[in-house]
Amino acid sequence: MNLREQILEIDDLPRKKLNIPEWNLDIYIASMSSGDRELWEKSAKDIKDVRETIVCLVAVDKEGNKIFSKEDIPLLKNKNAKALDRIALAAIEHNKISSEDIDDLEKN
Repeated sequence: MNLREQILEIDDLPRKKLNIPEWNLDIYIASMSSGDRELWEKSAKDIKDVRETIVCLVAVDKEGNKIFSKEDIPLLKNKNAKALDRIALAAIEHNKISSEDIDDLEKN
């Protein structure tokens, strides 16, 4: 196996377990892929559905399967804001999104 194949085979998107007391269950927060990070940055620039978008991108089950899709964004707007904030803040921390990153998005 060459180096390229080795890199592409590595599971480099670790997950972190997160309890959501508002829903009385646990979910997992995934590391964003490069493509997911780009989608989130675009939504953050538009200041539209930012919280719901990040939840769709990082909320996964134990096996790493996404729980929500972008089609769920309107439905998530009807869910408990505290639960969504809990997930969004955990995603920001887990993915090392800094305040400088957010400032840069606002400038561009």
